[in-house]
Amino acid sequence: CTASELIIHRPPMLLIDSLTERHGDRAAASATISSDNLCCSGEGNILPEYFIEIMAQTMAAANGYDNLKNGTPPKDGFIVGMDRFALHKFPAVGDTLTIRIKKNMEFGSMKVMEGKVYAGDDLLSSVELKVWEQDADEKE
Repeated sequence: CTASELIIHRPPMLLIDSLTERHGDRAAASATISSDNLCCSGEGNILPEYFIEIMAQTMAAANGYDNLKNGTPPKDGFIVGMDRFALHKFPAVGDTLTIRIKKNMEFGSMKVMEGKVYAGDDLLSSVELKVWEQDADEKE
């Protein structure tokens, strides 16, 4: 499924292209680095925050797919924490990345997931994210 069918983000903040896999607590997505990417620095490198956001968007796309499949309303989600971030290598403009995530734990509205980003067989980045989800119409 294309990402725009599954999550509310739109360009320039829509950073993944499509959800490519969804099985149990795992999902994968693809993203292509374009020259006008919002997260490109002046030196031509991708900002580290990009990797965190594409992993979170992959989780959101997996949840959007589940909601679409089950006929349930979408939820709002927020990144609330991060552990063990590693940046091994920067991608180049034109690279197509594979983002792989796995939900490790869920406690109420809180989910803990690990994510990895690859360019081909090269591991570019990894992180453990904590996300909070709530019904889109839930008021505080």
